[in-house]
Amino acid sequence: MGSFKKLMGKMKIPALSLIAVFCLTALISFGCSSSSGGGGGDDEGDGGSTNSIVGVWELKSVTEDCGSGDVVPTELPYDTGFGIIGGYVKLTASTQLYYISLSNVTPLLGEDGIYYCAESEESYTMSGNTITGSDGSTGTFEISGDTLTLVTQDVDEEGCTSTLVLKKASESDISGAKADCDLFEQYGLLSI
Repeated sequence: MGSFKKLMGKMKIPALSLIAVFCLTALISFGCSSSSGGGGGDDEGDGGSTNSIVGVWELKSVTEDCGSGDVVPTELPYDTGFGIIGGYVKLTASTQLYYISLSNVTPLLGEDGIYYCAESEESYTMSGNTITGSDGSTGTFEISGDTLTLVTQDVDEEGCTSTLVLKKASESDISGAKADCDLFEQYGLLSI
């Protein structure tokens, strides 16, 4: 898995490079495994559980920090000037699937709508509030109300962390999503 900077370099259309922001979730490869205990819920101090993390989440912000004052924050949805790009993640007990939200887009970007690619689905395991991706990357998360905060370590760039803030969404936010792996491939999102 590459860093945010490498991901930005993969983008084929510079104006669309910020679509990569929401795809930082791909750097996490996070999810849940119902391996331990059950119950859970949103109890304070729990930080999260399989039951509390499962569902649809909308990406609201991403901040990459590589030390030395090199902090890159981005709020979402993001207006590129060519369209508004946002993102969602659907978490099951052991997988995550990414969705791209495009609105007010120019023909250069495609059509307005919600898109996904089944090939981008990734698996993960969870122990307490630590998530381990299929590539060995790890992150910690905390749930407070309807907000999920995830902090990950960059696998390729030592000392870099990414903090993602997601808000609980619903299935209706991604209903009618169109399968379009070509869109994901065009922007380098399948090879992250």
